Amino acid sequence: MTNSAPNECWLVDLDGVVWLAEDPIAGSSAAIRALQTAGYRVAFFTNNSFSTRAQMLEKFKRHGIDLDVENLLSSSQAAAALLPAGARATVLGGDGIV
Repeated sequence: MTNSAPNECWLVDLDGVVWLAEDPIAGSSAAIRALQTAGYRVAFFTNNSFSTRAQMLEKFKRHGIDLDVENLLSSSQAAAALLPAGARATVLGGDGIV
């Protein structure tokens, strides 16, 4: 695979694509490493708001995937970005939302 556009980025979902619960999807980490080795930026998005970023980063590590934190975005982060600075919110959910 050649990277003809150095600014290309692959956007990858997590649940059911990279892993299913705690189990890796066969070949997913090897495919991600191949993209990274070829020079592509690989970013991950999830609508799962249960886990914290630290928990997700640890899970990537357990699955043998190197990841810079700026390449991980969750639905919790997206929702938080919609709030004005200093806003208060009532949180109904797990640690990932807090």
